[in-house]
Amino acid sequence: MRSGGCRIVSYAKLLKATGLVTDPNFNPDELFRWCAANGKVASLGDVTEQGTPGEIPILYAKKVLGKTITQKKDGVMLSGDNATRRNTAINYSKQGYYVIVCGPNHFSYVDEERTRSTGNLWVDDSGYGVTQVGDTICGYSLQKYQRIRIFTAEAPTPQPDPEPTPSTPTGSRMASGYSRTLPDGDYIIANAANQKYYLDIEGSSYPATEFQNVHLWHEDNLSLNDYDVWHLKYENGFYTITQYDTGMALDVYYQGLESGTNVDVYYNYEDNDAQLFAISANGRNGYRIQARCNGYSLDIENGNIADNSNVRTCSNNNSDAQSWVFIPYKPAQPISNGRYIITSALNSNLELDVAGDTANIANATNVQIWDDSCQSKYNSFDVEKLNNGYYKLTNAASGKVLDLYGGGTQYNSNICVHDANSSLAQQWAIIPAGSGYALVPRCSGMAMDVVNSSKSNGANVQQRPFNGNNIQANQTWNFAVAEHSIKFDANGDNNAPASQIKYYRNALTITNDIPTRSGYKFAGWKVSKATNNIIVKPGELLKIDMNMILYAHWESTGNNETGEKSTEEIKPGKDESGEGKKTEGKDTKPSDKVETKKAKPEVGDTVVDEESNAYYLVLQTGVNSNAVIYVKSKNSSDKKVTIPADITVDDVNYMVYAIAPNAFRNNTKLRSVTIEKNILSIGKNAFYGCKNLKNIRIKTTSLSKNTVGKNAFKGINTKAKVKVPKSKLKSYTKVLKARGISGKKQTITK
Repeated sequence: MRSGGCRIVSYAKLLKATGLVTDPNFNPDELFRWCAANGKVASLGDVTEQGTPGEIPILYAKKVLGKTITQKKDGVMLSGDNATRRNTAINYSKQGYYVIVCGPNHFSYVDEERTRSTGNLWVDDSGYGVTQVGDTICGYSLQKYQRIRIFTAEAPTPQPDPEPTPSTPTGSRMASGYSRTLPDGDYIIANAANQKYYLDIEGSSYPATEFQNVHLWHEDNLSLNDYDVWHLKYENGFYTITQYDTGMALDVYYQGLESGTNVDVYYNYEDNDAQLFAISANGRNGYRIQARCNGYSLDIENGNIADNSNVRTCSNNNSDAQSWVFIPYKPAQPISNGRYIITSALNSNLELDVAGDTANIANATNVQIWDDSCQSKYNSFDVEKLNNGYYKLTNAASGKVLDLYGGGTQYNSNICVHDANSSLAQQWAIIPAGSGYALVPRCSGMAMDVVNSSKSNGANVQQRPFNGNNIQANQTWNFAVAEHSIKFDANGDNNAPASQIKYYRNALTITNDIPTRSGYKFAGWKVSKATNNIIVKPGELLKIDMNMILYAHWESTGNNETGEKSTEEIKPGKDESGEGKKTEGKDTKPSDKVETKKAKPEVGDTVVDEESNAYYLVLQTGVNSNAVIYVKSKNSSDKKVTIPADITVDDVNYMVYAIAPNAFRNNTKLRSVTIEKNILSIGKNAFYGCKNLKNIRIKTTSLSKNTVGKNAFKGINTKAKVKVPKSKLKSYTKVLKARGISGKKQTITK
């Protein structure tokens, strides 16, 4: 739907309802074009109404049709509870007015025929079709609608008597379809009222033969064969629906226009209206599937949801016999087994939260979103691959499983956690969507959705139709590692403290247990033996989310004979050999420093180091505790890059602790890299696809299989040469081969 398009569609429906438009092919697109040509919308891409609200149908009637439509000035305000608001719209419709319900975000046209005949409020909506209004209109609370605009129109010119109505209604070709609702892919097409009944080709021949009939069949757990599965492909408003991995397409028999025309399968032909279907959300529990050739909906004959019930196209009635869901078949499994925090794309600090912050919870405990001030250890989920392409998501604290309450297809069905029962409501597809993933329960094929895209703590999570065309942040999720191991190395002794667990975005208080060593005083913890930069001390908070080994840093008391340098020998401004670093210019006076000093970066800030020409993320700050991670080069065209051991920004020295995931991914300019001695971690895909990267020199001795991410070096030059420290040749060879440097002509040497 174009931006603001619901208004123009509502006006188009009003014009049709008055009878003043006699062109049978008139549709909203014609009104969009007229509005754009006459300055009544901003453009065809942004159809926000310009001028006086409600004047578009009045002017169109006058200038194009030569007819008169009038509007009651400012309309009628809506107030009170939902029943009062509905009755206001119903009463004006019964008085003969044409009514549009208006809110700040949505307009919807009142279906006068159904409203007047039933006494209930019905709307004919731009995105949801004809639906009865309860407490919401098309996903928006009725309380959000502020007024109704009411119109009258002159009586239409009498038309010649129509031809006698045939005994069987006939449809007409759909001029246009709808925006994409579902991603292309493989699906089981099941009835929304009872998902165990699915759209089936009679028999079991594979591929099916031409004119094989389509009917309904059931399988309690939806463990189907390939020949029972359909492939969807979208183009220009319509889907082609073909039998899985064959060329046999769902087909309306000889493009019949009559209601009741049978549906079978036939060889797929391009631009065949009998094989093109428009799919749209039905506003309550699934999707309608309309054939382009006649505009009618895929329908279960006589509404009999049972084995062998025939499937046909029939005039649209929005019944369960015409309501379908699309359940992904053997979806890919992009997330590895593990323990994760599930975060919302609405804001990376919002977590999928199990209410209560305790492991002792009841069945059907609600799931919501909450910011990362919550205790993440109660929000961790163990993600486990199943053998059918789906996942089981178990709350780690309670052992209860993410569950679609009731296992149904109704819009807004709640999501909770429940004891494991292996039901379809506890099986989830994780489907790539935009910058993250959609979570789709196997029982419905819909998407886990944050109500009203709210970013507020406690906002509920439910299911809604998957918006495959316009990926929405409220349906997009990401997976962050939930727990990080913090191990301690006594660095010269063997009495290190026990390991600790660092929970996602929850600061960890470092244990007060400390090692002891004869002749030395314990000074704090550092991230590498090869640095003197203490990043944290006992009792302080560690905020870095990463598996780490922290090494004891010792200060000599003068009673040791090992030759280890004392703190006095390794002062700021000196390297580990004790030699001073070269500087240029005169010393800055203290008064000058005060006048020119900039605000010190905080954890999470990005800083730029001009010497290495790169961006860095601040991981830790404090006296002798500054650490950063290398994010990416400022110039993606650099052929030679050094990841330094440390950087200095605004007179503050930072240890460079790691290389971020994807730092150089698919950089085809890069040819040579040096990784200096302080690097403890290389993120996944850091150098993935750097096909011209031929020379790598690794100076750090702190890497391991656990700290070099998956595919970190996959896809680099097939003749790449890697040099590593002599003491690490054997272990690094194994690690680097596992992370992508395994080609026959690639070498790893000391």
